[in-house]
Amino acid sequence: MLRYVKTRGWTVAATYVDRAAVLSSRADRPEWPKVLATIEDGRADGIVAPSMVTLWFHPEEHDSFMGWLEKTGAFVSTPDSLADLRRHRSDGSSPESPTAPEDTVAGPQPAAGSKRRPR
Repeated sequence: MLRYVKTRGWTVAATYVDRAAVLSSRADRPEWPKVLATIEDGRADGIVAPSMVTLWFHPEEHDSFMGWLEKTGAFVSTPDSLADLRRHRSDGSSPESPTAPEDTVAGPQPAAGSKRRPR
């Protein structure tokens, strides 16, 4: 994950370890409110996660998360995604735009002992 972040020129604002099962609801993920607060407080511009399924599994969570992204202007990126979920900043730039200011990133990391290999 860190290599993925560094190759994009992003700065890690915070790292949160999610020990919940992948298919868990976000309500069962104690670190999730901290991830959201990091974005909402302006300490980070987006979330980097191992995969989209770690961010939502249930359809209603997907819809609420998309609404939250729209409201906050945050972006989501994963090494496995074909296309990042991006929101444009008020200046019109996107998180991966070469003219964008340096980004900060907040997101869950695989728990210790996870079967996912770091990238």
